[in-house]
Amino acid sequence: MALALSFGNDIADEVILVACPCDLAMWRELNPQWQEDTIVRSVSPIDLSPATAAHVTIISGSQDAITPTALSQSYAEHLEDLGISNELVVVPNGDHSGNRALSTAWLAAIFAARERLSD
Repeated sequence: MALALSFGNDIADEVILVACPCDLAMWRELNPQWQEDTIVRSVSPIDLSPATAAHVTIISGSQDAITPTALSQSYAEHLEDLGISNELVVVPNGDHSGNRALSTAWLAAIFAARERLSD
């Protein structure tokens, strides 16, 4: 979804990203155990401008070893630099498997987005 936002055409007003590897260069540094050519054809969302989003919620689990919180923080800072409204939610004990803590945060983000859209 982070890449789709850069395509324009007002694709979405509200976006919720969960465990997003939005900075692929940093992801590679943080995950040296993955083969070097694991994501060679991917485009890093941090290299693009998601100009169509009114608000982006980024959810990361504090215990996520695959997409660590640093990736979400980096993307949130990128959005901030672009003047795009965003919120970074770091879920205590959340991991990459979609445990209950992460699911609860995701559901809360959906309701918050719904509330913003109804204003």
